[in-house]
Formats: sequence, C-alpha cells, structure tokens
Amino acid sequence: MGVALGGVTPTLVATLGGLVPESSVGLVLGNSVSAQYAGQVIGPLAAGWVGGVLGTSAVFFMTAIVAGAGTVLAFGIRRRLTSHDAVNPG
Repeated sequence: MGVALGGVTPTLVATLGGLVPESSVGLVLGNSVSAQYAGQVIGPLAAGWVGGVLGTSAVFFMTAIVAGAGTVLAFGIRRRLTSHDAVNPG
C-alpha cells in the first residue's frame, strides 16, 4: 500500500492543484488527505466487522463492489471532465 500511495499521491496532488483555483488548493488538498486517512481507518474496521458477521468471503465480495463503484465513478468523472473540456477548450 505504501508503494501505491507513494506513486499515486504526487500525481493526485498535481492533478488536483491544476483543476482547482489557486485560492482553493489548500482546502482541496487538506480534504483529500483527510479522506485518505479516514479511509485507512474506516476500511479495515468495516472489513473486520463484515468478516466477523458475514464471513471472509463477504469481505472480498464487498471489496469488489466498492472497487467497481469507484471505477464507475472515476470513469464518470473523467467523461464529464473531457466533455466539459471539449465544450470549453482552454
């Protein structure tokens, strides 16, 4: 996970920094880091609870659902941003 975060975090920071107005960069990056740390706490707690209540296979099933939802959301955001850029270039 550390290697993945080490590779993704600089790209995320650069992308967010380029997408938001300069006056809001600190707020957006602060929210991004807060969400990252919240996910690192909530994820294992939720997986432990699901595994304890429903079994280990349910953890993998729920992980697949969350990963799929994240993928759909990412493609939706990308599609919206690219269609916005095509309408409003520059």
